[in-house]
Amino acid sequence: MWQVQATPPLISMELVGGDGDAEPASASHSYSIDSDMMVPEPIATGMVEPSQSQSWEKLKGDAIPWVVTALCTLPFVAISKSVVPALVVALIDIAWFVYSYLQAQAMNVPAKPEPASRDMLELWDKCLTESPDGPEDFVVGWFYDAPLATITREDVENWLAWGCFSTTWEMLVPESRSEALLVLEMIEKRLKYRFPPRRPGQEPVACMRFTIEPMEWTHKPLMFYAMTQGLLGGLGTLSLWNEGFSRHHTGVYDYWVRMPSTEEGRKRTPIVFVHGIGVGLVMYLNMIKALMKQDCPIICLELPFISSNIAPKVPNISEQVESIDAIFERWGLTKAMFVGHSYGSVILSWMAQQLPSRVAGLVFIDPVVMMLNLKNILFNFLYKHEGDGKISDLIGTELHINNALRRNFWWYRNIVWASDLQRSGLPSLVCLSEKDEIVPTSAVKRHIEQHAKRMGDANVVDSYIMHGANHGEMLFDPEVMEQLQLRINGHYVAVEEKRARWAAGGLAARYPRSLANVFGTWEALVQLRWGVRRSFPSRRRQWLGAWLGARDLSALSSSVSGFELWSKQVRLNGQYVTKIVRKRLGLWLLWGWGV
Repeated sequence: MWQVQATPPLISMELVGGDGDAEPASASHSYSIDSDMMVPEPIATGMVEPSQSQSWEKLKGDAIPWVVTALCTLPFVAISKSVVPALVVALIDIAWFVYSYLQAQAMNVPAKPEPASRDMLELWDKCLTESPDGPEDFVVGWFYDAPLATITREDVENWLAWGCFSTTWEMLVPESRSEALLVLEMIEKRLKYRFPPRRPGQEPVACMRFTIEPMEWTHKPLMFYAMTQGLLGGLGTLSLWNEGFSRHHTGVYDYWVRMPSTEEGRKRTPIVFVHGIGVGLVMYLNMIKALMKQDCPIICLELPFISSNIAPKVPNISEQVESIDAIFERWGLTKAMFVGHSYGSVILSWMAQQLPSRVAGLVFIDPVVMMLNLKNILFNFLYKHEGDGKISDLIGTELHINNALRRNFWWYRNIVWASDLQRSGLPSLVCLSEKDEIVPTSAVKRHIEQHAKRMGDANVVDSYIMHGANHGEMLFDPEVMEQLQLRINGHYVAVEEKRARWAAGGLAARYPRSLANVFGTWEALVQLRWGVRRSFPSRRRQWLGAWLGARDLSALSSSVSGFELWSKQVRLNGQYVTKIVRKRLGLWLLWGWGV
């Protein structure tokens, strides 16, 4: 097992003073990320070293995939009565380590920041205003809760150089320094406190600057990816296909689509589901099945770069938003209700702020984008050493997930407040786990309650607490999932009623026009699978499902009437298939003759 961490020397800081009494300018100050300001290599982290007991616990967790690799190799050694299989596995993992190390070295270089979408002073004013425990709590949190009196003006300047421009103070051009100083003056005015200059010999106070600090990852054997990307990914693929989904690619996304069998269902508000960090959609099958009960078009996006996959490429924000827009165009969709868990809430935030015309409603589950101005979310996932023994501790040190979080997570683009959702009139439900170890549940809840109080009857943002639940526990606790499902169903009904009022008689979602569907074969097979599923409602027989892609077939042996119902459904579907093929074949021939 190899622990890899680059730790270059701390870059020196040029200290520039300013007039703390100056009034912040009222004019708009937009972000301008100059390539000359980019940090050429990571700076030293201010993270406190783990204790001996914490290091030991981490070591035990990181050893799991290596133990699994050894256990999978031993049977081959025993059968062959030779150490050759073990040597082959060792050589493969050595080559894999060299490849991973070189890849990590390239990822470790700080990435070019995304351009900001907000006015700088507006952003920092919101950060100060929307801090439930006051602006001092917001500021000192980013300095690992150091006492305010120990933080100097130079410390704040270096923090703002990162917070505003993802760089260090010495790399800033004069114009950018002036903008950062305006923010510093705003902070001092709000705190009613002036930061003192650093005294000779005084040590700087460390702050969190995760996008320009070294990546913290632990090498995993190739067997780890064979399990997460191969086995679990394959199980997810088979399960989704078995539920009537089909896989497609548009823009930068691979995604799964399930279209209702009726035109009425295809007219209902679609649902777009975005998963969180882990091993992909396979963890969310129960949630997806719950969403299927709405009998509406469902799209499930795949995010391989946060799924413990070998996925070094993280698309930028514009590419991802444009790809979602292209998916809507391809499938004839106008608006959808977006449901996102944990990291998936980042995509919801982008859509709400950049493409609200495609959003009918939003469901944030354990969101990492609300109250992102507080240190809690990033500290709890990236800096906290106290593990809880869960699989998330192992996944959190995976290389490609670290690349997504430490090199491609731009807090100023991801953060969203209730007022942003209100401004676009987007009905939003924020579902919070009461005992969340990552998201500051009480702060988010208080933020939403204060917003609702200000808005009164015009409020469109509500919260829901999953009592007794930890982050992501609804995936493993049926009772929590059941209650969450009921709350989401209620939100969907409200969104659908709103759509029905302004889009009565609107167009239904459609299968994309493509050569693969020219004779309607794909559509017809989907209809046939759904017909069989409707005929047999339980889950105990699956032999016919292996052939038709359907489950729920125990009625085949339990009653003759069930078999007759199935036979009737197959005959009806056969007629439907014939109708589709004839229609498409006729259109194909007419097109071929130039009619």
